[in-house]
Parts: sequence; C-alpha cells; structure tokens
Amino acid sequence: MMKTLFSILLLVGFSSAYAQILPSDTVPAIINYTTENGITKFTSELRPLRQIAGAPAPFYTYFWEFGDGGFSFEKAPIHIYKGKDPILARLYATNNYDDGKRPPTKPKPIIKPNTTNRPMMASNSTDPSLFKMGGNIELKSNCMPKPGDDMMIVFGYRNKPENGQQNLNGTVAILFNDKEFANNNFVLEETRAYNEEKKADLKPLLSTAYLPIKKNNSAVYYASLNEMQFNADEKVLLSDKAKDFKSSETWRFENLKQNEERFLFMHFKTTPEMLKDTNAVVRITAFFIPDNPLVEKEFFNMELQIVASHDPNKMVLRKTRMNYRFTGKNRELTYKIRFQNTGKGPAKKVDVAVNISEVFNQETIKITKTKPEVVNCDSAYTNQSCIKTIKGTDSVHFVFSNIYLPGLQQKGVNDADSTMGFVEYKIKFKEKPKKLPIKSGAAIVFDKNEPIYTNRAVGRFKMGLS
Repeated sequence: MMKTLFSILLLVGFSSAYAQILPSDTVPAIINYTTENGITKFTSELRPLRQIAGAPAPFYTYFWEFGDGGFSFEKAPIHIYKGKDPILARLYATNNYDDGKRPPTKPKPIIKPNTTNRPMMASNSTDPSLFKMGGNIELKSNCMPKPGDDMMIVFGYRNKPENGQQNLNGTVAILFNDKEFANNNFVLEETRAYNEEKKADLKPLLSTAYLPIKKNNSAVYYASLNEMQFNADEKVLLSDKAKDFKSSETWRFENLKQNEERFLFMHFKTTPEMLKDTNAVVRITAFFIPDNPLVEKEFFNMELQIVASHDPNKMVLRKTRMNYRFTGKNRELTYKIRFQNTGKGPAKKVDVAVNISEVFNQETIKITKTKPEVVNCDSAYTNQSCIKTIKGTDSVHFVFSNIYLPGLQQKGVNDADSTMGFVEYKIKFKEKPKKLPIKSGAAIVFDKNEPIYTNRAVGRFKMGLS
C-alpha cells in the first residue's frame, strides 16, 4: 500500500514539475512609458522567444497604436500627445521564427501630465509616412494572417496637394473575405476611428461610382508589394470590384484638409478554418470615393499570405487551387518569393534559388515585379543595381547584385519595409500536367551567409470534374 502511494505521489510530482516548465504564451505584452517635456517614450517587456529548430534567430516586430490616431512600427517609439484626457495605448508584437503564439495585447492607460513645456520635436512620431505609393489611400498590416491569431491593418487616407482641394468630404471602404474561398478568411473584431468618421452604406455607390484602371506598359520591374491604381485610362464600376468579396465596412469622412492624413485601425481575427488554406493568398481591397467629382477615385489592393508561423521569408503561389480543365501548356502561374534581411548590416547581393517542378517550361519564365526596383543585368551598366536569371536543370536563381538592402538590426534603420524585398515571376507548363499537387520551394542567400529555406508553395487541382 505504501509503495503504491509512493508511486502515485512520485508520478504526481513529475507531472507537476513538467507542468511548471511548459512554456506559456498567455503573458501579455507589458507597455512601459515615460513622459518628459511633453515627449512620451515607449518601451516594452515581452516573453522570451523560443527559436524554431533549424530556423534563423527569432525576433519581434512591433506595431504601436498610441490611442489618438498615431502609430509606429518601431521597437521603442516616441510620441507627442495633445490634450490632457487619459488615453489607451496598444502594442501588437509579432514573434518571428518563434514556436509559440504572439504575446496578447493589453491596452495601457496613458496619463498625460500637465506641462507647460513645449516639446523639442517637429512632429508627433519618428515613424515614416504610410503613403509610400503616392496616392490618397494605403493599407498596411502588422503581420501576415495566421489562423486563430490577431492581425492589425492601418487604413490611411489623405487629401494630397495634387487634388487641388482645400477640403474634401467623401467615403472610404474596405472589402474582405474573398469569394474564392468557401469559408470566411477574417472576422473584423473592431475598428477604431479618431477623426469622427461615421459608419455608412456602400450599396448606394456601387452602381454609380466608377473606379480608375491604370494602364502601364513600362519595362521596369516594379517594387510595389501591393497595387494602387489611379489616374485612369479606363474605368470600371465599383460594383464589379465589390462582387468578388463577401464582407465590407464603409465610413463617411468630412473636412479632410489639404495635406491632412487620417488613419483607421482595424483589428482582424483570422478564422481557424483558414488553417487548411495555409500559404494561400487572400485579398483585401480599399476604396477612396470623394464627393467632389474633380478628385479621382482610387482603390488599393493588398495581398496577404495565410501562414502557419510568422516568417518574413516566404514563397507564394497566387492561385493555389486550379481548375484542371483549363490547365494546359499556355496556362501561366504566378509565384512571389518574399525575403527580409534580419541581420545587423546591409546586404549587397541576394540570391533567390527556386526549385522548379518538372511540369514547367523554364524558357517561359518572366520576371514581372521586384523589390528593390532593378533592371535586367543584361542591359545594366557597370556596377548598376540589377537582377540576373540563371537557369539550371531543375532550378532557377534570381540574383540581385549591387543593391543596398538594410538589415533589420542595423543601427539607424527604423523602417522595417526598407529591409524587405521580393521577386515575382510567371511561368507556363510544358504540357497538360497530371492531376497531382505541384510543389516548389526556395532558398535565399544574403551575401555569403548560410541559406534560409522558405515554405513549400503547393498548387492543387480542384476536386471533381474540374
């Protein structure tokens, strides 16, 4: 009896000890701040990272929402608050190359002290402008969507000087949950607005508002991670764009002054059902519809990859599920390989090696976009930034040369976007393939460092008589 009791107690002891050493992902991000001379400085405390076996060193990326319409993607930002009312700040930290969940977000009340000292700064934040593509609207996410996890999107809109208007009234809208997928991709948990935007109805505009379609025949490899279209050569009804989506949210804005920038903060939850669509590409589209007919309407397309873990180096196949009936030697697939220099110094050369499935015809490879923007090395002058395509038996190398890609941990680098790049290409089949999955992967080498391997992008044919 005593021996049995001892065995039970020993087992319970081992179970308790094991339970105590299990890692916990429930510890929220802790926000710390100090205010001096009207300038608030933020820092954070986050759980230790746990490296995925075989992956590069893990690291956090940051998105701060200051609670007054301001934001930052820096690790330890500074901000200037106006007024004296208490406010809630939020930190969304993303754990890259980490085997756990991201730290939960817990809003932090910010008490703004009474001070008569004027801040010794020219602006509210050191964060670079969101509007990198020159338009009136832009979207930016803090991470790629992971099933069951949170994702923040900043929806920025402005009245740029080229509009020639001192004030603008109008409508902005966002469309999500692509009809290509049976299940919804996202649930919009909350939208936080700080400029008296009012919820509105998009339906009355669907049959009357036209959106521009810009034609572009330039041979330059463009660096846009997303698409923004304006200055129309052709036009299309807004309803033709909206019909591809199941969900939307719309707001009215008023008295948008020239050069003024405003931001909506959208808290999305990626649905757990999207796990089966890991590596699939989903779309979110934003509209800018001013009341003034002299100001061009715009739309902005954002493409996001459903991921199983947060990894900045990814291979993406745009259409992962194909109709077999319409697949032949002239069918063209589009792949994109994203990469990020997470090191402490700049990279001058990036070699993106891609495994090419035997069903493809390598001679049909055509680069469509790159970041950084470069020319083909065949037409480059000496030491010009360029990209060269080197074809092997079952692989192809896209080699960026003479570039400057900053490192994420490099001193003085505050813009994470500047450390990222990609190459996008199209390729055709040799002939009609067998109805089997098509798999591709990539290895990325920065200068002379060890290769970083991406996920495998898998294309599948739809079930049944497709």
